[in-house]
Amino acid sequence: MPSQRARFPLARLLYLLLLYSRPSYLMHKRFLTNIIILFLYLSLCPILFAQPAYISGAVYDEEGALPFASVVLRNITDETLIKGTTADVEGKFTISIQQQPPFIMEVSFLGYKTYQIVINESDASLSESFFEITLEKDIENLSESIIKETQVS
Repeated sequence: MPSQRARFPLARLLYLLLLYSRPSYLMHKRFLTNIIILFLYLSLCPILFAQPAYISGAVYDEEGALPFASVVLRNITDETLIKGTTADVEGKFTISIQQQPPFIMEVSFLGYKTYQIVINESDASLSESFFEITLEKDIENLSESIIKETQVS
């Protein structure tokens, strides 16, 4: 059975360092400050150096680019909104994400069927992915609408 000394070697080493070096109050304070700074640095490292992933792509229809289409990322479990954007004049879009997959990417435009794709963790690096999405016209929803204007005096 291992002894108590072998069970916690790092704690024992710190204890012996403090015991036999007999630091003055200022040195002890500086040592503890350095330990706290080191701990904070190591705990914040993944957050500080994390690079955001980008999802980019272009939206098309049968005739060419589809400008100003809506692109939305939704949570896969409860379909809450994560982030959204619109395509530019050329139909291109870019979304920076902090959340890890899986999530649903939904592309929609008035008069077209909504396109949905599930993006999983197993997909390739999102920063290198470029989605080319072609939307189909939704003939059933296209119907006549009449707009009347009246002037109130």
